[in-house]
Amino acid sequence: EVVVDGVSYTCYIIDLRISKACRELINTNKTISEICFSTGFNNISNFNRQFKKSKGRSPKDFRELYRKKHVLV
Repeated sequence: EVVVDGVSYTCYIIDLRISKACRELINTNKTISEICFSTGFNNISNFNRQFKKSKGRSPKDFRELYRKKHVLV
């Protein structure tokens, strides 16, 4: 496996996909499932596992937390 600056190619790609998923969770009303597949993951359980590993919470919790912090009045 290719490693650049201590990061494997696989981890780098997963990080890019998780970053895109975060933007979609924040900026769209797409379902978690739609975001999972649109960001290149093949199944929801792997997406949830990778997301939680990266962000410390599930995609659903991430979205809810972000929306609570950014309520416009």
